[in-house]
Amino acid sequence: MDLIISGRGIVLGRDFKDAVTRKVARVGRLVPALSEARATFTAEKFRRTVRLTLTARHQVFSTTATDADLPVRRARFVRKVLESEVGRRG
Repeated sequence: MDLIISGRGIVLGRDFKDAVTRKVARVGRLVPALSEARATFTAEKFRRTVRLTLTARHQVFSTTATDADLPVRRARFVRKVLESEVGRRG
């Protein structure tokens, strides 16, 4: 599985990227045909957004979440996004 983590207007540290990798790997066990995962973090003036797109063989799962204070709660925010996507589709 290919994992692409990108940040627009925000600097993502190595520890944070490792945490996202571990959490997406857990989702990969639930969707064995997962071929690509893309996480994009965007920082605007008063809004932080993460968009997660999972590409499987014949399906694309996509979810977006927005919060005002993403840098403080990044890991919890990513977990919330992943749980909402898996809970909705699983």
